[in-house]
Amino acid sequence: LVAAGRKDSPTVAKVKDSIKAQGPSYCIPKNVGGCAKVTITLLALGESTTYDGFDYAKPVTSASRFTEHPFHQALDMIALERLGKPIPKVLFDKVLEYATTTPVLSAGVVSTDGVMLTALSHVKATPDRQRQVTAAKAALVKRLDDDRQDGAWGPKGQGLSVRATTRVAPGLYRAGDATHKAQAVAGQTWLVKQQQTDGSFTGS
Repeated sequence: LVAAGRKDSPTVAKVKDSIKAQGPSYCIPKNVGGCAKVTITLLALGESTTYDGFDYAKPVTSASRFTEHPFHQALDMIALERLGKPIPKVLFDKVLEYATTTPVLSAGVVSTDGVMLTALSHVKATPDRQRQVTAAKAALVKRLDDDRQDGAWGPKGQGLSVRATTRVAPGLYRAGDATHKAQAVAGQTWLVKQQQTDGSFTGS
């Protein structure tokens, strides 16, 4: 909606109301990735990251350990990039390690790979680091190639997933070659077909 210039949409208004009502209890020290998610949303909306008197960016910019789920680590990286802040070495190393080793997550690997790819696609690093970033992106793209089925994405043996595809398509579009960009567009086309008249989506 934001990309389409529809910031006055009732859905956007609901998002803002939800941030005001639930944001402070969602953005807590144990959930830095949640703070990052709200920060990214506020920046996309053109709002200050101090919203309704609450500073959502501070927990992200002041974090030092980044011991959360890899999905949240990717959100932390995206938020820091969009805030124009440097990526702490400890976070950089954790993201690169996740991308270049076999994931040990019990669920959500496809979604996490997609968001990790988006995070790494924003990175501007030194030449040595950039080589590591390039290798990490290639490893993620290869994993996502294995998880692509019938024009969209989902965990092996579980069919296509709306949630996974919403997270994979943007990453592939930003970081992929022409073939993968075309796959991302096809995935978005598939997503549109899953949307119901009330705005909800079939599947998960």
